[in-house]
Amino acid sequence: MKNIIQRGAFEMRRLILLAAAGPFFASAEPDFNHDIRPIFNRHCASCHGGVKQAGGVSIIYPEKLMAPVKSGAVPVVPGDLEKSELIRRVTTPDPDDRMPPKDHGDGQPLPAEDIAKLKEWVAAGAKWSAHWAYEKPVPQVLPRVRNAEWPRWGGDYFILHKLEAEGLVPTSQASAEQWLRRASFDLVGLPPTTVEIEALGSGKETAEQAVDRLLASPRFGERWAALWLDLARYADTMGYERDPSREVWQYRDWVVRAFNADMPFDEFTVKQMAGDLLPEATMADRVATGFHRNSQTNAEGGSDDEEFRVASVIDRVNATWTVWQATTFGCVQCHSHPYDAFQHQDYYAFYSFLNNTEDSDANSDFPKLHVPSDNSRWDEAERLDREIAALRRERNEAGKRLEAGETWKPLSVEKITGPAEAKFTVDRNEVVVGGTVPVGGVYNITAGAVPETITAVKLDILPKSDDPKLWPEYGAVVSWFRMFVASPADDSEASLTNNEVKLEAVFADELTQPFDPEDSLSDGEAGGGEYPRLNAPRWLVFVLREPLKLPAGQSLRLRLYQQIDDDAHTKGATVQHFRIGASSRSEWAALVLSDTQKDFRHRWAKAKEQRKAIPGTTTLVMQERPAASARETRLFIRGGFLSKDRIVAPGVPAGFPPLPVTENGKRDRLAMARWLVSPDNPLTARVMANRVWAELFGAGLVETLEDFGSTGLPPSHPELLDWLALRFQNEHRWRLKPLLKELVLSATYRQDHRADAQRLTKDARNRWLSRGPRTRLTAEMVRDQALAAAGLLSTKMGGPPVMPPQPEGIWNVVYNGSKWVTPEGEDRYRRGLYTYWRRTSPYPSFITFDAPSREICTPRRIPTNTPLQALVTMNDPVYLEAAQAIARRMIAEGGPDTAAQCAWLFRTLTGQAPAPVEVTALASLYEKSLAKYQADS
Repeated sequence: MKNIIQRGAFEMRRLILLAAAGPFFASAEPDFNHDIRPIFNRHCASCHGGVKQAGGVSIIYPEKLMAPVKSGAVPVVPGDLEKSELIRRVTTPDPDDRMPPKDHGDGQPLPAEDIAKLKEWVAAGAKWSAHWAYEKPVPQVLPRVRNAEWPRWGGDYFILHKLEAEGLVPTSQASAEQWLRRASFDLVGLPPTTVEIEALGSGKETAEQAVDRLLASPRFGERWAALWLDLARYADTMGYERDPSREVWQYRDWVVRAFNADMPFDEFTVKQMAGDLLPEATMADRVATGFHRNSQTNAEGGSDDEEFRVASVIDRVNATWTVWQATTFGCVQCHSHPYDAFQHQDYYAFYSFLNNTEDSDANSDFPKLHVPSDNSRWDEAERLDREIAALRRERNEAGKRLEAGETWKPLSVEKITGPAEAKFTVDRNEVVVGGTVPVGGVYNITAGAVPETITAVKLDILPKSDDPKLWPEYGAVVSWFRMFVASPADDSEASLTNNEVKLEAVFADELTQPFDPEDSLSDGEAGGGEYPRLNAPRWLVFVLREPLKLPAGQSLRLRLYQQIDDDAHTKGATVQHFRIGASSRSEWAALVLSDTQKDFRHRWAKAKEQRKAIPGTTTLVMQERPAASARETRLFIRGGFLSKDRIVAPGVPAGFPPLPVTENGKRDRLAMARWLVSPDNPLTARVMANRVWAELFGAGLVETLEDFGSTGLPPSHPELLDWLALRFQNEHRWRLKPLLKELVLSATYRQDHRADAQRLTKDARNRWLSRGPRTRLTAEMVRDQALAAAGLLSTKMGGPPVMPPQPEGIWNVVYNGSKWVTPEGEDRYRRGLYTYWRRTSPYPSFITFDAPSREICTPRRIPTNTPLQALVTMNDPVYLEAAQAIARRMIAEGGPDTAAQCAWLFRTLTGQAPAPVEVTALASLYEKSLAKYQADS
């Protein structure tokens, strides 16, 4: 009888849960996402998932599960158990025919309860639904609750509804001191002062006024920027083994300003993804694109720039999907997703959005933006940047328009000499260079078939291979292009120099960076072509200052200097395959000597001079290549960048909303950025709302912040997640501060954090929020709190990173002679946000308290408990200085005797008044320690 009663109670509780749990348990028949998908993922996906599809069967795609497969059988026939091969195979007694097979897992057949669910599902029509995260959030009605007086805010109803279903009740409201300390750390990352605590406790300030004050504090942006910088993998160094310094702190400061200004999250997203592509992009918009320039750059000798450029693009794809979509999209680089409906080509369609920026893993970290030190000059600098780019582009476009109608006359290569290591193969006007051409290699060419008059010479720079799958190739840069008239009577260098043909201008197919083609008119490393990789055929047109008529008996000489090497210092960026031609059209000289071109040159030079005169610092930014020279994106076979397959156009995975139409009609980064925050995107609002929830409550409604997919944990409160996401997106219009205000004033948040035995049994990890949150401080907060309590913490904001005290001998790294230089004055006590972040050697006390290295995107820090953490607070120089400073405060401000001083110290450090027994214990400890110290000395 007892067992019957227990089973009855269990079933009643199960029915209550089913009624309360919403879409995951909404009907009596099996729900695909809750009941069936987990069975498939556990037992079937390794052989019939997205990667391996044995027999043509995949449990990821309904069209491959409900149609005839290779054997002719149909795995699932909705409504028909007899014809469904899946049911036959999981129920057959034959171990050689049974699924899962006997060599899979423990070799046992499916559990009877799983088979029953599969049968029920098929019999009920095998209704298929996309994974919950890939369906748009659904508007929710606030659930009914028994204790209608408890909720302060709509979200409280969902929490209380679940608590009542679990047989729990909320705890009492937290004290003013406890709530304010919690809210202060959550909103500004610092403890409240005793004055602020007393104001709240005495009623001089209400809870709402306290929240408004905290949200308006400049410290708010610093606290929330620290979270975002983990996602942005922000660091002050390039990464990899050498890990040299880089300047990108302007991006960090932009993030702080954006949070303080409560920039809407959709705008915050678009500016970081594609601020440079916005119409009339501002200086701040371009600085914002530093988000994806935080990917690593490999400055090691011998590394392949293209390999690590590709690695950066892959990192950007993965970071984008982690931060905004909480999806393990990185799996799809090498194969289709094992558990979710993402196919291999989806990865490279998205990769294409990010594959056309100018950065190329160069040691220079190009491109960089020169940001004025004086913010009031940002608009002026931006106007000059636009003017410089427009003038240069228009000058070049004039040459491109003329070249488009040109018929070039081949200049045959009669003779070519160069470095001894080079081997030349000549076919009329086309040359293929073999062997090894060292840096500084020069090609001397004697041209034949010279037309009567020459006004321009075209140099086609070609890849050695005709197969685009093998592109890009090593870079090809003409550092200096010269022309001479040579006399057979005197072939000396002096004679050639005296008869040099003056060149007036250079035009190129596109103005790709980092060099200007006109650099090839003078001696130096920079020049025309493409660096550090040649992505496709390129051309340069060199225009003569005056038309050349070659005197009888004399010859035309061309000279190509190649004086730049690749970043690895292993190979010159030399022209390996080229073709030369000439024009006799007078329009070339007329163009370059026209008043229009002269005016362009004058205004361009003046604008560059004015821009250079504006003092400032540089920061890393995204910069798009011209459309005509866009990189070709191909699918990588098994993810290897050297094994390329078909061309893939920019796009997003099937099943997601389509790309929105942008002003320019392009499928580019801007379109992708707007897609991320489209109202139809099912994930972005959920993911951000969940991240905010996790910051305040210690765990997200979806605990796996990085994975909302099939392998992530389901939401603890699915209806609340949808309600919160839509509220953030619609009512709050993507603004963070009003969302945070609601959360910290909610009844759920304002609960006391203490737990009784019932709560520890039924809700040990506080997933149902049966008590207030009690979360660990972050590494930065631990340090900032110590400095704040000691009265040392600086309020200085922004600027270059600082190097506060750290233990000696930490910064001994190879291939890098930089030193950790500890400042004096207030820079010694800046907030942790501003600490110099070196990827290969992060600030030691931070990593001890679980801060990441930021080599990759970190969506959540996993808290640990180790003895090292206690040792840091006892021995790290920062905490020793803080201890000394608070001791001085304790003596000066604490009162006339040891007991009063200990009470002051307790209240300053914890925000709460001590009990008499606590004061007695502290005073006793002090007296004993003092006596021991005096005895030892």
